[in-house]
Amino acid sequence: ISIWSGQDIFLLQEKMYEELLRVAVKTKGLLVIRRYKNILYELDANKVLDKYEYEILEASKDTSGRKQYKRIAHTIGDLKQLSNSHPRVDELVSYLRKTYKRRSAMMEELSHL
Repeated sequence: ISIWSGQDIFLLQEKMYEELLRVAVKTKGLLVIRRYKNILYELDANKVLDKYEYEILEASKDTSGRKQYKRIAHTIGDLKQLSNSHPRVDELVSYLRKTYKRRSAMMEELSHL
C-alpha cells in the first residue's frame, strides 16, 4: 500500500485515527508512524511497536555498511523514547546482537544505545 500525497493529513484532520494507523502500518517504512507516533501509540501501542520492530529487522537483514547501522541504531533510539517500550527494545537489541554478532560495525553502533 502506498500513501497518496496528503492522505495522512486528511485522515488526521478528519480524526480517522484507526484508518491512519492502518495506513501507517501497511505503508513501507516508518515515515507515517514517526510523523504521528504519539497519536498512533496511544491508539494501539502494540501495532506501533510491531511496525518499528518489523522495519528494523528488515533493514538489518541485507545491511553491510556503517551508515545503515547508524540508521538502525537511530531508529531503535526513537523506539526507546516511547513509554513502556524498553522490554521490547531490550529484546530486539539482544536478538540483533546474537544474530549479527559478526557485524562489528553494527555491534559498535548498538553499543551506543
